[in-house]
Amino acid sequence: MPELDMHQTNTIIKGMWNNIGRTFAEYPYIARMDNKQVQEVAVLEGIEHIKNASLSGKGSLFFTAHLANWEYTVKLTSSYGYPMHIVYRHSNNPGLHRLIHSLRGNYLAGSIPKGKQGSRQMLQTLKRGERVGMLMDQKMNNGIGVKFFGIDTMTAPGIARLALKYDYPILPVRAIRVDGIRHKVIVYPPIPIPDSGDIHKDIDVIMGQINAMIEGWIREYPAQWFWLHNRWPDINK
Repeated sequence: MPELDMHQTNTIIKGMWNNIGRTFAEYPYIARMDNKQVQEVAVLEGIEHIKNASLSGKGSLFFTAHLANWEYTVKLTSSYGYPMHIVYRHSNNPGLHRLIHSLRGNYLAGSIPKGKQGSRQMLQTLKRGERVGMLMDQKMNNGIGVKFFGIDTMTAPGIARLALKYDYPILPVRAIRVDGIRHKVIVYPPIPIPDSGDIHKDIDVIMGQINAMIEGWIREYPAQWFWLHNRWPDINK
């Protein structure tokens, strides 16, 4: 975001650390909250889009980003009777990995690892008519280049391939930290799925939509994004 001056940049960085500290401190509390408690601190908008996607009996795909406390996206939808399976990358820290997954086990329908085994598990889950969520703002070295803040950025295209091959809807969902611990989770209508007959072109269009939407969310609340991830290629090399 080169349009920002140093003061604006430092304000965002300070706010980011505030959000990260809050997010990790909230993890054990979110896991222990019952449905009533989580609905007292987080508001869900757009639940009708989840309901409509479920009416067909087919599985549905959801994407979000590391914004605010992103765990509320699955905790809150689960509290309304729409649990999700989440695709995850194994943490480099084994202790942290065990801790996070033990906490998430209180509100996830299931966890799906990235990779070939996870791909099969994901497809089986979707064929049962269930919901799968993905965090789409991390670099995938064997992904495809898609514009993100104006830079070609390696992006995982699996969500687009599944939507095109099996006609699963893709629904955006994001969390916003409103004030302190209070959050708002917004579920948006399914994004348009092109059908040009050229699968590579259609994948590019879908992933372009996803990255553009995530970029818009970040620009709206930049201090709430996890900027520490090495998302972009090293353009100085």
